[in-house]
Formats: sequence, C-alpha cells, structure tokens
Amino acid sequence: MRYFILFVLIINSQNLLSQNEQLYPYFDGENWGLSDGEDFEITISNTDSISPVFVQIPQKKKLYKSFNKNIASLIDEKGNILVTGYEDYDDFLGYKLNNNVVLCLKGGKVGVYDLDAKKEVIPVLYKKISDMYNSDILYFKIEDFEGAKGVINDNYKIIVSPDKKWTSIYIDEIEEKGVKKNVIKLNDHDYNATYLSMEGKKISVPVVDSNVYSFGDEVVETIMTEEVSGGLSCKHYDELITTDGNYQIKSCRKIKDINLPKDHKLLALLNPQKNLESDFVYVSHQNKIGVFSLLSNIMVINPQYKQLERIGHSYYFLSSNGKYVGLEYLYRNYDGRIKHEMITQPKFSHITKSVDLYDTFVISLPKNIKGYMVVKDKNTVYLPKSIKAKYGI
Repeated sequence: MRYFILFVLIINSQNLLSQNEQLYPYFDGENWGLSDGEDFEITISNTDSISPVFVQIPQKKKLYKSFNKNIASLIDEKGNILVTGYEDYDDFLGYKLNNNVVLCLKGGKVGVYDLDAKKEVIPVLYKKISDMYNSDILYFKIEDFEGAKGVINDNYKIIVSPDKKWTSIYIDEIEEKGVKKNVIKLNDHDYNATYLSMEGKKISVPVVDSNVYSFGDEVVETIMTEEVSGGLSCKHYDELITTDGNYQIKSCRKIKDINLPKDHKLLALLNPQKNLESDFVYVSHQNKIGVFSLLSNIMVINPQYKQLERIGHSYYFLSSNGKYVGLEYLYRNYDGRIKHEMITQPKFSHITKSVDLYDTFVISLPKNIKGYMVVKDKNTVYLPKSIKAKYGI
C-alpha cells in the first residue's frame, strides 16, 4: 500500500514550543497547519484536512487526525507522525486511561495501536473494543461481528475467548473471606454468572457480591399523570396569538398579554414552553432583529441585525448584517438571571458549531481560510497572527 508522508515546516523558528497549551488546526487557503492563536504556528503539507484536538493521552499530550484521501494519520502538537495507514482513529472513554493506546479503524473493523510500542497490538478484526479497569490496569472487552464477546488483558493476550453465550462482561468486586478483590464477571442468556480471576481462571461463585443488592420480588408500578388547566399544569405548549398588532400567549385555557417596547413587532417564540413559561422571543424594530425576554420584560439582544438565527438547540445565535456573520450567547440560569454576551461581531464568512468539541466553532474567512474559535479560551480565534491582522480579528 502506498502511504503519503506529511512534511512539517516550522514557521516561527524563534519559538519552537508554544507557550499556549492549546493548538488548533487552521487552513490558510493553500495549506493546513496548527496555531496557538498567538506567535506559534506550523504548516503541514500533503494533507487534505486536520481535525481539532482528538484525544489527550498521558501527560496531556494532544493528538490530531490528519487525512489524505482515504488514509488517516495521527500527529502530535509538533506535527510529528505517530501512526499512519488506517482509515480513522478513536479514543477510549475510560477516565483512568494510562496507556498510550488508541483505537485504529480500517474496513469497518477496529483494533488497538500502541503509540509507545509503535505497533498494532490488537489486530483490526473486531466490531467493537471498549476499555475496562482493574484498579489502574487497562483491560479490553472485545466483540466480533457474530456477537461473541471476550477479554484481552494489558499484555494484549486473550484471557477470555470470544463466545456468543456471554451477554455482558465487566469487572466486579467481590468479598471472599473478608477480603475484597476484583474479578471478571460473565453473564449468559439465562442470567447466570460465571466468575474469573483477573488472570482468566475460573473461580467458585462467591457467597457475597458487594455490587449486587436484592429488593425481593415486589414490583412497584409508578403511574405518571399530568395535571391539566384550572390552575394546574398544562400539557400543551404555549401558542403565540397576534391580533391587530397586539400579542398574547395562550396555554390551555390561560392567556397572557405581551407588552413590547413601542414600535416593536413580535416575530416568533424562540423556544415554546408549557404553562405560559415561554421566555425569549424574536422581535423586530426598523427592520432589524433582536431578542426580548417575556419573563424579565427586558430587551436582551437589541434589534441591530438583519438576521439572527439560533444554532440548533444551543444557546448560541448567528448574527448578520449582510455579508459577514457574528456570534451571540444567551442563557437563563436556574436562578432566573439572564447571561448575554456578544462573542464576536459579524466578521466571518461562515460560523458553524464544531461537532467534536464543546463550545467551539469553525470560522471561515474569504479565500477559503478556516480556523477555530473557542469560547472557553476567552473567545480565542486560532489563526496565525498575520491572517488575523489582515482581517481585523
């Protein structure tokens, strides 16, 4: 198989290591690279795209996925290639993960690659591989395409051969002769349990299982009912009523008047609730759009945009006055206080929410320039300084 090699060029040779722990991919219209949004940047050639931060392994080492046609590589924050030749990679969800291992995928199958050993340690044969822990020692639960489940230990040896009779496998804690210890518990289709030592040897069924509690055979049926009207809860969502420029909200038999500032028009309920508890609404004034709070009776986003659109079900809004878009944040806390922040004025060609990272957005500029904006990092835009200076960011 022919592989493509990534060539890394250090742009800022006077600062080979970024002082900022965060590096994010960017595209300058010709090449992909990594930037800390300040002085550090590297350009990575011969790649079609780079994903945002992929996973943090020990010592908070950050990995990125670089794609070239159908071949994916994992690179570190300096652009070094750690592994290549697979179609994709994934991380383990375990909070105790202390091994430099990643899931590697090819042809719809998954295996495990050890970044320290620099080799594939569990072959790419399985449908699913997940992590389990004996204290801080990593074990792997495997499942093939016929539904057979098994276990591989931290030395990458199969200690429970895959078998379709097991419905679930997990590490349990038992108490035997006053001593607690971890064991592998296998459950079959008849709800019978088989116990193995952590070395995979069968042991007798324990008398006490500290993780199992019996509640007897009593069945308690809870019937959920929903109250209706007459001062009780209403199951219907609020409905907006517009009559001759007057606005009301209706919920079951209740109606509530809406009083907007003079010459403002109500366009729509932002998120219809129940029991007249709808709050934010889109309003317009002099052909500009903003957001008004019904519960607090205040304007939270002044009508200043030609377009204002909520991003999915999030608390973020795209704002626009024509050619460029910005970002607004609006949220009501559990205590009733409203938090509103203009994340950025309309400066970008496009803004889309990252599917990989929380409170992170993919921003685009003319000439197909792309980068990332991270709200938790004080709205930092991760692009080289030269690009940000050119576009006034």
